[in-house]
Amino acid sequence: NDVKAAFGSSSRLVIFHDGSNATIRETQGDLQIVNTADDKDIIFQSDDGSGSTVTYLTIDGSATRTVFSKEANFEDNVKLTDISRWK
Repeated sequence: NDVKAAFGSSSRLVIFHDGSNATIRETQGDLQIVNTADDKDIIFQSDDGSGSTVTYLTIDGSATRTVFSKEANFEDNVKLTDISRWK
């Protein structure tokens, strides 16, 4: 069952489910995910391949840092810079 919700002029922001996958799409501007609650986080979770949901990435509002809870892989020619800040 396809479900689509469109927002803004010319449906610039679309949230869509095609029966298998969900997509959030912005067609003209930045897509911002904002949490304005004091000392709270933005948490990215997904299935871990065994049926459990685990946290992969946390943007930690109270510690003002980004936490990778699982291994991060960088594609060829993608640079990680200033690793000394990751303490």
